[in-house]
Amino acid sequence: MAYVPPASGRASITTTLNGVLISIPSQRNLFVAGFMAIWLCGWSFGGFMAAANLFRADTPLFARGFLIFWLCGWAAGLWFVGRTLYLMFAGKEVISVTREALSISCPGRFRTVLRTYRMNEVRRLRAQSTDQSGPFGMVSRQGFGTRPGTLRFDHGMGSVTFAAGIDEPEARYILTFLRDQGLINEANLA
Repeated sequence: MAYVPPASGRASITTTLNGVLISIPSQRNLFVAGFMAIWLCGWSFGGFMAAANLFRADTPLFARGFLIFWLCGWAAGLWFVGRTLYLMFAGKEVISVTREALSISCPGRFRTVLRTYRMNEVRRLRAQSTDQSGPFGMVSRQGFGTRPGTLRFDHGMGSVTFAAGIDEPEARYILTFLRDQGLINEANLA
């Protein structure tokens, strides 16, 4: 009888001179990635054909105006799908923890967003399981602009979630590691 080996963590933890860097790779969905890659091929072909017709001498002026408008939308679609594929395979969330600050760098649709919080303002840092799976294993969003995450803390009158893509036991391990390193204390956890 073969036993199932225990799961290993997804996050990589690096100790630096003044703190810790935690890097969590993006979640991959091969079905969605395959669909987007095939869609991107057809989308590129359509865009190149539209660009070729834009510069033909017998194309009417109204058709040229429409093609320019359509190519702007085509470029936006190309950007979103290309960025999604890039983030799916090369994107990562980077969390930097020092005694003074907690920084979270999250890749977004347009650009990577860096948010930095003072450690003395971080309260109730905890691991909290979230139901992240939607149809076909896709990560579900909890609302516009919010990201599901397993780590959560209170900041003022709101809460901040981060560390998407890790399970609750790994999040508890990270919190224990940070407490053992002296980067978070009971005031951050309570």
